[in-house]
Amino acid sequence: RTSDYIARFGSDIFALVLVGIEPDEIMDKLQSILDKFVGEKVLLGGKLHGVTVTLGAAQCMEQMEESVLLTNAEISLDAARQKGRNCFHVFTKADEVGFSSLLFNQRTRHQSPQNRRLLHPKYCRTR
Repeated sequence: RTSDYIARFGSDIFALVLVGIEPDEIMDKLQSILDKFVGEKVLLGGKLHGVTVTLGAAQCMEQMEESVLLTNAEISLDAARQKGRNCFHVFTKADEVGFSSLLFNQRTRHQSPQNRRLLHPKYCRTR
């Protein structure tokens, strides 16, 4: 979709902002992304390598602090990684319980001035 944005967020981590997507569409969109990449091959160093994708998702709610959104997304990604490759996980409040120490460390890191990331309010949805 032309309304969506993608950006490199870390060495092998990308952020995808899906503008105007409804909560019930998120799982279908994530499955669609997986379907497009799983089974693909890339040529590196003269050898073909399979592509794997692991996705974590979090929804931006109205008045949500950027540190909370980023932490929720990272918790979701970690939960998906625990499931294995080629899968996804959508953040729920229940995830906070299993990742409480990660939650504290990540929120603290995201609030540091050198790691500030701006989220435009128009991308945050009301529930």
